[in-house]
Formats: sequence, C-alpha cells, structure tokens
Amino acid sequence: MQSQADIEELLCALMHLLTREASCPRGSRAPAIRRHLTWLLTHPGTREQPILRKTCRLLLLHWQRAEGPSGTGGKVGLMAPAGNVH
Repeated sequence: MQSQADIEELLCALMHLLTREASCPRGSRAPAIRRHLTWLLTHPGTREQPILRKTCRLLLLHWQRAEGPSGTGGKVGLMAPAGNVH
C-alpha cells in the first residue's frame, strides 16, 4: 500500500470500526482498531502528514490503554486523553 487511495481506504475502514464500537461497545474490535492505527502510522504515505500521524499515535495509545495491562481485552470505553493533545 503506497498510494493516497490506500490511505483513504485505511481511514474509511478505521472510521467504520470506531463508529461501530462507539454505537455498540464490545471491545472485540479493539485489536482491529489498533492494527488499522498502526498501519496508518507506518504507511509511507503518511510520513509527510504530521497531524494525521499525531492523531493516530494518540488514538493508538488510547486503545492500548483501554485494553488494560493483562492484554485480555476487557471493557473498552471512551477515555479522556492523558494530558493536553493540542
């Protein structure tokens, strides 16, 4: 994946996953959400998009924390970001 279309497809899939999780929280989508965020962070096409990368990095931290220390999934909910995100 290296085109702008690839990035757009990843973003669309991620938005779908996030929307589904927000409307019907289960936590089972967390691994897929983390994978999509990681793919966006490591995609060569996002190197020159610092705002997108920062957003993905902060969201990835959120979804990693939401999983909990045991790594068993647990309840995933919306959490306030730690610190200032601006």
